[in-house]
Formats: sequence, C-alpha cells, structure tokens
Amino acid sequence: SADGITPSISELDKFEETLDGPESNVSINKRKTSKNDLLSFAPGDHVEVCEGELINLQGTIVGIDGDSIRILPKHEALKDEIPFKAHELRKYFSVGNHVKVLSGRFEGETGMIVGIEGAKAVVLSDGTKDEMSVRTSDLQITKETATGVDSTGQFQLRDLVNISADKVGVVVRIEKERLHVLNMDGKVQLVPIQS
Repeated sequence: SADGITPSISELDKFEETLDGPESNVSINKRKTSKNDLLSFAPGDHVEVCEGELINLQGTIVGIDGDSIRILPKHEALKDEIPFKAHELRKYFSVGNHVKVLSGRFEGETGMIVGIEGAKAVVLSDGTKDEMSVRTSDLQITKETATGVDSTGQFQLRDLVNISADKVGVVVRIEKERLHVLNMDGKVQLVPIQS
C-alpha cells in the first residue's frame, strides 16, 4: 500500500522527466490547444514532435495559423510543411545553443545551454556565469546578450548603490524584481527593486 508515502521533490522531478522523455509515447493529458501553448512558440523555433505517428521528428516552425503550427521537417523524405497542434510539439535545443529566457524567475537573462535534463535546460548566464535551470518551453534561441539593465532602466551592472543610510554596495546581478549587491563586508545581499 502507498498510504503515508510522500515523494520527495527530486523524485517528482524524475517522474515528470520520465513522462516528458523522448522515449515516452504515453499521453496522460490529452487536451485542446490553449492560447498559452501557442504563445510559447514562434516562427524560427526548432521543435520536436512529442505525440502521434511522427514522434521524434524535428523541424523548424514556419508559421502559426489559429491553433495550428506549421513546421518544415528536418528529414530527407519529407519536404512539405506539416501542421501540428501545440501540445504535439516541444521546443528542441542542443548543448551550445545561445538562448534567452522568456518567462519565469530568470526572465530576460541570456546564456548558453551547457546541459539538457529532460524538459529542463541548464543555461550558463552571460552576465553572471551562474548556471540556471530553466524549462525548455521558457527558452528561445537568440543572438542578443542581456545588457544587465533592469526593466525600469534605473540600474545597471556595476552601479554603486545605497543599501541603507550608512552602507553602499555594487550591483553584481539584476533580476526581474531584485538586485544582487556586493556589500562593504564582501557579501552578496538581495535588495528589492523599488519603482
């Protein structure tokens, strides 16, 4: 009996990755395509089919019409565009791709993919050289590099800022809603961005 057993977060992550893995052709959640599914895709994205007869087929998105996404397959026998629903596709990345984070905790950050673990990618940040674990659905290939300026344009990397009336520090990282500031004691302190 499984009563009283609570799986750890790492066990849940492994279970989720197994269901999302390329060898899995089990579809637990058959659903209609939502607008949020479509918003995560854009023309030019490299994708892989994750459901149906053409599972594991890779291609590039050439257009989005209503709830249909047209891809040009990367296969010598298939030369014509093929339509799919968003839930039948997932973004496809390779180690070495330069990407931008579109949403989530690291939104706006750019970096290089250094590893792929199931539905998540490990991205080495351009600005901080820290590794970030990001869902592949939140990534897009880009040539741009994050500038290190916050969304209000108020702060930049290496700015000298007041932490309190008698303490200052240097901005070493900028996130969506907070700064990482190296204080006078040599410690990095998280400071919320106030508009």
